[in-house]
Amino acid sequence: MIAIIDFHGQYVHVIRNRLAELGVEAINVKNFEELEKIPNLKGIILSGGPYSVYEEKAKKIDKRIFDLKVPILGICYGHQLIAYLLGGEVKKGTPEFGFTLFYPKEDVLFEGLGQEEIVWMSHRDTVFSIPGGEIIGSTEKCKIAAFRVGKNIYGVQFHPEVSHTINGDIIFKNFAFKICSEEPKKWDVRQYIDQITEELQRTVKGPAILALSGGVDSTTCAALAQKAGIDVHIVYIDHGFMRYEDEWVKDTDLFDVTYIDASKAFFEAVKDVLDPDERRRIIGKLFIEFFEKEARKIGAKYLIQGTIAPDVIESTRGDDVSGPGFIKLHHNVGGLPEKLGMKVVEPLRPLFKYQVRILAKELGLPDFIVNRQPFPGPGLAIRILGKITQQRLKTLKEITDVVSKTLGKYNYSQYFASLIPNRGNFVKKGFLFDVLTIGVKGDSRVFGKILGIDVDDTYFNLLRLQSHLTSLYPEITRVVTRITGDYGKGDAVIIRAVLTKDFMTATPANVPRKDLEKIAEIVMQQKIVKYVGYEITTKPPSTIELI
Repeated sequence: MIAIIDFHGQYVHVIRNRLAELGVEAINVKNFEELEKIPNLKGIILSGGPYSVYEEKAKKIDKRIFDLKVPILGICYGHQLIAYLLGGEVKKGTPEFGFTLFYPKEDVLFEGLGQEEIVWMSHRDTVFSIPGGEIIGSTEKCKIAAFRVGKNIYGVQFHPEVSHTINGDIIFKNFAFKICSEEPKKWDVRQYIDQITEELQRTVKGPAILALSGGVDSTTCAALAQKAGIDVHIVYIDHGFMRYEDEWVKDTDLFDVTYIDASKAFFEAVKDVLDPDERRRIIGKLFIEFFEKEARKIGAKYLIQGTIAPDVIESTRGDDVSGPGFIKLHHNVGGLPEKLGMKVVEPLRPLFKYQVRILAKELGLPDFIVNRQPFPGPGLAIRILGKITQQRLKTLKEITDVVSKTLGKYNYSQYFASLIPNRGNFVKKGFLFDVLTIGVKGDSRVFGKILGIDVDDTYFNLLRLQSHLTSLYPEITRVVTRITGDYGKGDAVIIRAVLTKDFMTATPANVPRKDLEKIAEIVMQQKIVKYVGYEITTKPPSTIELI
């Protein structure tokens, strides 16, 4: 067991995700008293946090933590706090925000890393001395970017848990297995299938309903329900904003699916709605209306849905989500279960996405489902900014198909295209599009603009540039580099491809220029498209989707 001490850092739940994905059991604790009660404690991680160690209000931990004689890893604020507790000097230094090159020295914590690594920094305070400590890593601006005290007390100034730190997983593997001597829990997929089907049979005593989206989570739930032999009614509500590749559900022989073509109703409801939140709300409300009608028709007593572990960990800031049994029955989805008296059944609740994919493959689902790209519930309706017309919708469907076929050969976490009005004005740094998109700054959701630039540089330099621009200009939440076309007329296509573990943080993929140019050449044949760009922004400060 590894304990994570929560200092109110925004990525605490991501640390637990990382360990869980490695098969390591972890628990969040708030103080030393909780810590010393943990049986079989193998290691401790001190999270980041919004504090300065010398502030009176700063959350700290009892020095007796070092008497527990277990390995410790401090991250960001945790790194500074270890130095402070051991009598080191921590004070304001040269701030580092965003991508930074880190130069690790030889140490078991960094086994498997290169001579330089891309890491994610977010700090103003800096460790200037650490009594009895050895410097095991530096950056250009931070001499003590990593240290070791004794055999197994470590601190790193950067965030290895976020996707932006390219090889952060290696650091967690080294800490958990080589330093803490943890043993990864082996997951037996066959045993899980047997357990969950038995529990479905025991728990679901009446008609159940399941909304099939075509994605791997809902399709795996449907396969489990079918294997369990329970009374499940599988519904696919086509709102008209799906991709061509999602049309497999119309004539699938995997399940008996009730197909409802509601595309006309959805299009009429949102075609003139420009506000993204209102657009989402209308689509969600209309979906529930169609779904409710079908649920009433069969007298559904249970709602089966594909909630997975990261959804729960994120919403509870990492609180314990394991419990007796694999299925939790509760009321939580959009008010619909309460309204109809349904209980929610979540067969995938303890699993991470990679486990769901293993499960799907074991259940015999085809590869095109097992490896399915994530896709938002409202579909292409939130990838069209501005007024939705049938022409713009058809254009984006065709462009999406081109992007999928071109980038599908790579192992990117997600890739897609969005369509925006190609209007704006030229500014000192590039072209500022008029349209507003959603971003995340200072842990808050904000609306900001897209900056179009004309820069052809190395991948790392582009990452640093987008960090600099979005930090320097509060109104900018996204940076897009031009592939081809002109500003100021027709529609613009924004291509997006990201790498991420949990979709809480994400890094733009280093897509080969030849592939982007190939996509652009085809896309520019569309009558309304006059510009094609590639988004190079991380999450944060952007979100993955534009709206």
